Amino acid sequence: SEKNDFSIFSDFGLKKPFPDELLNLYNPAYVASVLYIAGRACQQKRRESVSIYFPYLAFPLVCIDACRERLPAKVTKLPLWIRQHADVLYDFPTRVRALRPFVSSGLIFLYKQKLVEPEPTTGRLKYPSGKKFLEQFKRVTFSSEAVRDEFDKAPVAGRLLASGGDESAVLAAFGMRP
Repeated sequence: SEKNDFSIFSDFGLKKPFPDELLNLYNPAYVASVLYIAGRACQQKRRESVSIYFPYLAFPLVCIDACRERLPAKVTKLPLWIRQHADVLYDFPTRVRALRPFVSSGLIFLYKQKLVEPEPTTGRLKYPSGKKFLEQFKRVTFSSEAVRDEFDKAPVAGRLLASGGDESAVLAAFGMRP
């Protein structure tokens, strides 16, 4: 596939060329929407701001079909879910790293829209209420069932991450470290 002109993506931190398919699928606004929905759900369950690492874990949980399809209907504890679905998490850290530029671009988009606020002293993320932002999804006609499913599963991924304890425990559960 032909490589895209990156001039429109430079404001969102995407530096190297990616195939058009990935740019179209993981554009900053789309990624930001998924991250916002997951981040708000995580923040509401934890009743505190969210670790900077969590969006980088939430997005792969939602966008990788094998992970998304196994997200629970109701929230369970993260360590239990990982034990039950260890095969899905094979090579998960590599996938997180591969999606990092897209997650970063989504976070920059959220920041520019004032839908995420980094806490100056801790670096944690606070997701302010975005009722107007969320209202638009009630009127959206999704292009595919997979896209609809990603938006439906984003809050589930957020709550699942919230159930895992502090950031070190969550990262360790996924075989990662800060």
